[in-house]
This record gives sequence, C-alpha cells and structure tokens, in this order.
Amino acid sequence: MKLKRINMGYFYAIAVGVICGIVPVIIQKVLTQEPIPRATALFIKFVVSSIILLPFAAPKFKKVTYPRGFAWKLPVSALFYVATLVFLYESYRYIPTSIGVALQYTFPLFTMGFSVLFFGFRCNKQNISAMILSLVGATLLSSGTLTSGKAYIGIILGIGCAIAYACYFLWTEHQQLAAMDTTVYVTLKTCASAVLFFLYILVTKQLTFSISLQTFLGLTLSGVCTILASICLTLAIRHIGSVHTSILGAIEPIVCAVAGFFVLGEAISLKSGIGIVVVLIATVLVTLSKQKIPEQTEEIL
Repeated sequence: MKLKRINMGYFYAIAVGVICGIVPVIIQKVLTQEPIPRATALFIKFVVSSIILLPFAAPKFKKVTYPRGFAWKLPVSALFYVATLVFLYESYRYIPTSIGVALQYTFPLFTMGFSVLFFGFRCNKQNISAMILSLVGATLLSSGTLTSGKAYIGIILGIGCAIAYACYFLWTEHQQLAAMDTTVYVTLKTCASAVLFFLYILVTKQLTFSISLQTFLGLTLSGVCTILASICLTLAIRHIGSVHTSILGAIEPIVCAVAGFFVLGEAISLKSGIGIVVVLIATVLVTLSKQKIPEQTEEIL
C-alpha cells in the first residue's frame, strides 16, 4: 500500500511538471493571436476555473476541518500565488517563455534560503554548491537576452516570480493548507486569486471585455490545466513530500522550452540551453536533502 502511494505521488509530481510547462505556452499562443492584456487573460482563466470547481467543492464546505486562522491564511496564500503569475507573465514581455520558466524554477533555492532564515534549516556543502550553480545558470540564461533592449527587466521579474513562488510553497506547507481537503482548498484559493486579479487589473487599467470566442476557449483550456496542476501538486506533496515533488517537477522548464520551440517558434540558443540545464542541476542539488516520505494520510479528494 505504501509503495502504491509513493508511486502515485511520483505520477502526480511528474504531471505537475508537464502541465505547468504547457500552460504558459497555451496562454502565450492565445495572446499572440489576440493581444489582450496578460492580467485580463489570467483573470478570465481564474474566473473560469472557479466556475468549474465550485460545483465539486460546494457540498464539502461545511464538512471540512479548516486550519486555525484559515480566513486570513487563505488570502495570503492566494496573494503569493497571484504575485508568482503576475511576475512570470509580465517577464514574457522581455524574455522567451522557456527562460522565464527556467528562472521561475530557481524557487527551491529561495525556499532553502528562507528556510535557513525562518525555520532553522542548516545549510550544507551541497546547498552552497547549488547556489553557485544557480548563479552560473542565471548568468548563462541572461547572456543570451541582455542585448535585446530591456531583457534585464524580464530577468528581474523572473527572479521575483521565483521568490513569490517560494513564499507560496512554504506558506502552504507550514500553515497546514496542503493537509486540508484538496478540492476545497484549491477551489477557495482559485476564487481568492480571481478576486485579487480583478483588483490588479482595475488598478493597472488592463480590463477589457473585447475577446473572441477562440481566445476565451484557449483561456478556458489553460484554466482546466491549472486546476489539474494545483490538485496534482497538493496530492504529490501529501504522498511523497515537497522535496521529491520539486525534483520531479524540474521537468517543467524542459517541457516549456520544447513546447515553446514547436508551438511559438522560440529558438533555444546553446548558452540558454546550457543555462537551463545548470539551473536544473542546482535545483536538484537543493532538493536532494534528506526528507522522509510523509506517513499515510486520509484521502480526501
């Protein structure tokens, strides 16, 4: 039974990497065909996702045991998640999707750093080596884009995305949000994210109602993919823990790079390719710290 649970955890973690690698390419393809503001596109995606999820989660709302302080922990979780996406998709204005995702996936490095500062994590030689490799990888990634005007802005946004995602990951784990009912948590987080995106597009004046049916269907598809990725991520952490989930999820930038090449026609330079590989090696080094597989928990999907 334990082996089956672990194998399912590996499956969920791999699924997260594949799905999350495809979603940015879908949205970029949609925006290429109809250049609506990215914030509006993300808002529509989350509204559609919320509508799809609510019928499944509503019957469980009164039956679920919520963590203490859930009323304020949930909005903070959604805020970190929204910040991750805003930084990521804004970075695509200046750098290719594959590089943006590769920079995003340095989040385990920041997760480690924050763990050292706030959770008493002890940094070892393996962690230090990973930090050095991450700097080398970031340099290689940047070297192919700095000559294209304001590419440095995209790199800064990509790093900001990684920091925000590290905060989201740690917050969800340490505030016991991943331990609650998966459907309810993902639904409420998605609804809260939709509200935050609505406020964001109002402030930045990016709201538009003029979209084609084709664009709407494309955003709906990306919303469905996001739902699946969120559910798989929660289940993967529950079954095999955050470390193993991060390791297997490292295929995300590879999937994005390949999909970006075939779907968007984005070139992969030698330096960028090496940079992506080095970043992934650094990520694996960080996430290979010893961690026990979580004990069996009640399945609540």
